[in-house]
Amino acid sequence: MSRKKARKKKKARRRVSTRKSHTGQGEPKGFDFGCLPFAMAAGVYDFPDKLREASIVSVAYGFGLSSELDQMVPTISLIAENGEPLSKAFETFNSWSDVTDPDSLELTIIFRNNGGYLLALSPEYSRLARRCLGFDRTHRLAYLGQTWCKPIDTLQLHLIRIRDYSTQPIAPFLFDGATVVGSRLITEISSGNEIQPIDGLKPLLKFEVTFVDEEKVEPGTPAWTALEITSSQSSSSENDAPLPIPENIASQRVKTLRSHFPVTLERLRRSNEVSNLISELAKDGIAIWQIEQAICNLILSQMITGQFHYQGIASDDLDEPILEALDARYEVGDASTLPELDIEIMRRQILFDSNALLRYGGNKEAKDLDSVIVALRKVDSLEAKPAITDIPDAWLTTL
Repeated sequence: MSRKKARKKKKARRRVSTRKSHTGQGEPKGFDFGCLPFAMAAGVYDFPDKLREASIVSVAYGFGLSSELDQMVPTISLIAENGEPLSKAFETFNSWSDVTDPDSLELTIIFRNNGGYLLALSPEYSRLARRCLGFDRTHRLAYLGQTWCKPIDTLQLHLIRIRDYSTQPIAPFLFDGATVVGSRLITEISSGNEIQPIDGLKPLLKFEVTFVDEEKVEPGTPAWTALEITSSQSSSSENDAPLPIPENIASQRVKTLRSHFPVTLERLRRSNEVSNLISELAKDGIAIWQIEQAICNLILSQMITGQFHYQGIASDDLDEPILEALDARYEVGDASTLPELDIEIMRRQILFDSNALLRYGGNKEAKDLDSVIVALRKVDSLEAKPAITDIPDAWLTTL
């Protein structure tokens, strides 16, 4: 087949695939950078089984020599009846450490209201995401992992001292494992004859441990997950995709814009033209975060389609080219300037972006800017933090 015929055939295929592209290809569109799709980070599932096989009977506290630091540091040790499965669990913890760092294991200690405490082990979510997804910047993260918990009925003075010690800026400690001789439960390391080290078990030199009182546990934290698991007698933990609540969306929007448009945001902050736009658009009740997001969308749209408002992309397919463009995008502080910002184009983009946010939350779209401001206020989505830092005083006086 000749190159000319091959090109014609390729163009024909492209026309067919374009023709099937659903709805709204020529219509103007918007996008909210707080509504990125989710990606799942899944952890290794075997360590709770190994800890159960090890039959953890207690937790011991004392001091041990850190080979990395060549000095004595506090230790927290799991005491088991069976050393081999405990060693296997620590192999998993150390494999996480090799990829990221020893604090890839989340160690949480919850002081119970009725006395005693709960010790919980789980993957640390940010490091789990790094191991699974690298430095992905175009998705929101949902986590699937395991949490293992050990309730302890008594509270030792040494643990309280470790809690005080952990408040220092740098507070290294060893997380270790050992076996117990006989059936006696050990609460403190007092005699070398009562517990024995496990051959081949490599302790973790950690710098992070979370201590929290039960009444101060916040929903969605590892401590909250541990309490839920303990009450349901389950060892699984899953951080599902969070509900589309305004606070989560606003936080993600800031993160996305700062990741992908850092130079643009600084240019906005320094631009007199943007300052004038904000002054004018504030009269319509438009917030700073809406203005900065609209400008970033206009820039990205021009990058993808050569037009404003993502025209030329089918509505059903909008996420894919936006994510691909964001993934490939990086900014440098060169001599480039902001595009010419027509206020009516801005108003249109803000309307389209706002309707994208309303749709994401399952709400009805608005027909004009006044209606969309009312609709956003009704669902508590109008007041949000902008991504731009050090907002100029001139902007604030217009709000």
